[in-house]
Amino acid sequence: MIDNKKDKEAGPSKSQLKRVAHEQQALGKRLTGLANRQLRTLDLPDTLLEAIEAFHHLPKSHNARRRQLQFIGRLMRDTDQPFLKQQLQKLEAPSCFKPGLTLAEVWTERVLKKGSTNIECLLQADPSLDRQKLRQLQRKGLKATDNREQERIRQQLITYLSDHL
Repeated sequence: MIDNKKDKEAGPSKSQLKRVAHEQQALGKRLTGLANRQLRTLDLPDTLLEAIEAFHHLPKSHNARRRQLQFIGRLMRDTDQPFLKQQLQKLEAPSCFKPGLTLAEVWTERVLKKGSTNIECLLQADPSLDRQKLRQLQRKGLKATDNREQERIRQQLITYLSDHL
């Protein structure tokens, strides 16, 4: 017979701790995508700001950046993560609506310009969207050479997002 009382007293499992660590790293990665002026508005600890700045100065080497993201994730333990997530959503939300633009058009521009980070934000907002289709359209938009082809892909993305948002 398994004693569940002892398991509850032992604390979170190793898998749960890893999930939390990966969430902290993902949040740190979102922070590295922000501009310095946006980071200053978030009221982050100085050590975390320095680590993010060091991340930007690292070469594009996968291992160096991966290790720095792990370090940023470790520093994230000392922050108020729910509050930070809320502030990040406000910064990343398409709040700069131009008159006449729909939500789908705003998200289309963001996906075509920023790519995978905005696709992830969009999928968090609406998990029913197809990640693969969004990425395919985003890649086609980057590869498109003439304006007619870019506009055709932009319209496909707007149509897809309009149907689902």
